[in-house]
Amino acid sequence: MISYLTNSLSEFYDAFKVKNWTLFASFLSKDFTYYTDKGVVQTKTDFVQFLSKNEWTTSNYSITNLRVISTNLDDFTVLTYNIEFNGFYQGKPIQVKAIETTVFIKSNDNWYIHHSHSSNY
Repeated sequence: MISYLTNSLSEFYDAFKVKNWTLFASFLSKDFTYYTDKGVVQTKTDFVQFLSKNEWTTSNYSITNLRVISTNLDDFTVLTYNIEFNGFYQGKPIQVKAIETTVFIKSNDNWYIHHSHSSNY
């Protein structure tokens, strides 16, 4: 299960990198929420629409310090990690670093990202 979830996380960010918003959204639960360090809360629809309209282009990303927090529930796991994106915004190179917490839930034998919180640094 742990390797499945860590692979899913990488596939999720791969979809983000290539801007495949249909695949990206398929990793999110129907009740997904995203919280930023600025207090912005977005639903699944809002989150995907916001990202799809953004001019950011990702060249690469890396996930480090990955920690899996398992529970005694069969359908709930938390991943925490640092993520670094390198890319371009409005033609200029940019780097974004964040600490993220991502909650996976299992529904109908499939794992989905139910919640994500990002704090940029």
